Amino acid sequence: MDRLKNVANSMVKWLTHKRPFLAGSYLEYLLIFIIFLSATIIYTDFVVFDITSRVFTSYEGDGTGGLMWYNAMQPGLSVFLSHSDVVNYPYGEAIGGAGLATYMAVWIPLRVISHVVGPIAGINILMLIAFCSAAISMYWLVKRLTKNVPVSLFAGYTSAFLPYAIIKSMNHITYLFSVVFVFVVAAFIGLWKKPSWSRSIILGLAIGLSFYVDGYYILLSAVLVAGLALGGLLWSVLTRMSFGKIILRVKHLFYAAFIVLVVASPLAFMQLSQGGEIKESLEGRRSDFAHEIKLYRSHVVDFIIPPYMHPVLEDVPIFQQINDFKNERSNRGENTNYLSFTVLVLIAIGGTLLFIWLIKGLKRKFKYDEFDAYNIKNFMLVGCIVVTTLPLILSFMFSPEIIVAGVRIPLPGELFITHDITLWRVMSRFFVPLQVLATLFAALSLWVIFSSSQLLRKQTSRRRTIIEWIIVVLLLIVFVAETATTVHRPSFDFDRYQGVYEWLGKQNNIETLAELPLVDPLDNKTASYVTAQVVHGKNLINYKEYTGARLTNVLGGIENPETVQFILERQADAVMTRQTEGCKPLEWANLAYKHYNGMDSEKRKKYLCLYWINNDVTHTDDIYIEYGEGFQYRPNMDNQDEVIFENYTGELNFMKADYSTEENNSLVGVAMNLSSSSTISDEFEWHITQDGKTLSSGSAERENQISFQALQNRPIKIEIKSSDKVSVPPETIKLSNVVATEITN
Repeated sequence: MDRLKNVANSMVKWLTHKRPFLAGSYLEYLLIFIIFLSATIIYTDFVVFDITSRVFTSYEGDGTGGLMWYNAMQPGLSVFLSHSDVVNYPYGEAIGGAGLATYMAVWIPLRVISHVVGPIAGINILMLIAFCSAAISMYWLVKRLTKNVPVSLFAGYTSAFLPYAIIKSMNHITYLFSVVFVFVVAAFIGLWKKPSWSRSIILGLAIGLSFYVDGYYILLSAVLVAGLALGGLLWSVLTRMSFGKIILRVKHLFYAAFIVLVVASPLAFMQLSQGGEIKESLEGRRSDFAHEIKLYRSHVVDFIIPPYMHPVLEDVPIFQQINDFKNERSNRGENTNYLSFTVLVLIAIGGTLLFIWLIKGLKRKFKYDEFDAYNIKNFMLVGCIVVTTLPLILSFMFSPEIIVAGVRIPLPGELFITHDITLWRVMSRFFVPLQVLATLFAALSLWVIFSSSQLLRKQTSRRRTIIEWIIVVLLLIVFVAETATTVHRPSFDFDRYQGVYEWLGKQNNIETLAELPLVDPLDNKTASYVTAQVVHGKNLINYKEYTGARLTNVLGGIENPETVQFILERQADAVMTRQTEGCKPLEWANLAYKHYNGMDSEKRKKYLCLYWINNDVTHTDDIYIEYGEGFQYRPNMDNQDEVIFENYTGELNFMKADYSTEENNSLVGVAMNLSSSSTISDEFEWHITQDGKTLSSGSAERENQISFQALQNRPIKIEIKSSDKVSVPPETIKLSNVVATEITN
């Protein structure tokens, strides 16, 4: 009995013993972990209790649903994926590859976790790790700086559960890992306060780690470290640190930079050897780079307006109008930069106190070591870092240029546009390191308020602690009320795929499925196709072509003969369609399963209809239309064939859908309707050429039917102008019912 008692006492002592590195005990951090884990479970809609069938994320997100899909369709523990034909069957497409290298710090743990518990549970566990690590790391940093538990709790909570992180969980899970920037800031503070070889190595490793969390983190970390270095120098000058000590710290920064170069060398090699391929892949999935730099910028209103899903404000008209204005420039996933007024007010108070103390220190000529007597050395160091780093970060986040008193001032975004640096386009993502610095400084400001308050100083230690806890709890209540957004957003439930998809997964005689309608560019509907593939596991025909380029015409559903022809030539065993009035009979396929899918976004009944395909049906016509520059395509319209001019000149290309065959220049017969809805001019002229040769020309009042012969796989050029020289809006010129048939002898 005595032995058992001694073991228990030893365990209690081990748990409650203060650890210098933690500035606390293991028991303290265990309790803090439970608190933050509980908050994470609430914020993520309690998915932890249904971890294998629900996810608190968006199924179409490339950084959430995409990662989950990788783990489902590529079993095993291979790190670099290359090519797979489970989608875009039978051609497949590149999966992962060089671009995946900058995700390794997240990707490898996710692969291991998913290998053990499955892809759905894997993405959920990664989500829990992201939120908890962000909270606990900030708690640890502030506890090291202040030794104050309630202030540290405030810092951890506000840093992890800002609306940006909640909304980013919908599509870019890597941006939840602000923990790496906490490590970078902590390592820098430790190095600048007490330089050593070991601390240089730690800082270099922390920066290098961030490079492997997300490709954007390379840029974010580089700018953050530049700001940290400037802040450290400013602090050293203001505190009258000797020149020799400053040089020593700068030297250790170079040592850390060497470690970064070593850690990042695989990425540098990959960029040098495959940079062109990576750039081409990125550009193939994005629109105009310069336009997106301007589109996804931040604005002052983004930092002070609560997010669109606030449960109290979302029904207030003026609030929604402001958010609609925000979304005209960007989107909700990128412009949710709300910091909360709780954090902003504390930053304002802290900034004022910092300014006062700096002025007072300069007048009284404080020396470096004297600041400890005022217990504000850490606060001043972080304050100087904030003063130098936040403006630097904001210069990237805002527009590529600003106009001040009529003077145009270029900002970093313009540098990216001028020099065609296309690796990074969404500058609002600088919010991740920004919120780390903002919440850190807000917490230290709160600590300084507590430390310098004459009212609190007069209290006993116990009463003072109680008052601090009451204030922090009240502040957290206000913070939660301010940022109460997306907490009530329902998680995605894979049970919705029970029924037809679950049944499909059990059919061994079905290897390849075509999901209709086929659309391009891809949308939420097509994202659900690959999400359902996690359940049924069949090869999927879901694209119209397998190259990186986009075709902007839509094949659509079973009502389009070209669509039927397309999936039959790709040897589909079954086809899934979505129909509003039940499942209609087909001549070329037999109904195998009908599933009522409730109400869709348009509030209409939807049926999922799965058909066996009669493989003896064949088709030969296989010409598809590629719309190039000059056309503004509007997908998912009632008239899927209609395209609209965005200028007066456009290009069409008629191509074979089966790109595995050799390209040829055989003749095609083309027919189309050309019309204008403009009321400005009664007549317009058209001129259609190919390789400089006129194929068709003429004039028409409002509309005309045109037919001509052209060479396949060679673009034709269409030029439009008003007959009476009056300017006709380009968007009024439309093409419809464009048909191309190969001419055979």
